[in-house]
Amino acid sequence: ENSMRILELMVKMGQDHGTAFIFSSHDPRVEKFAKQRVVLRDGEIVEKTMGGFSQQSLDPICVS
Repeated sequence: ENSMRILELMVKMGQDHGTAFIFSSHDPRVEKFAKQRVVLRDGEIVEKTMGGFSQQSLDPICVS
């Protein structure tokens, strides 16, 4: 699937170049690539979680 290929490319860019990504997604498969997760509800932060999503991580904040 193309979306997973893009996420894998983002992982590689993060590792090779120290690039950070911030993105928003409602796809739970995206969370496994994040080092930090911030959940918004009605424009308010209701949850912040650090780490524990995957061994293969990016540096993004995954907002769902």
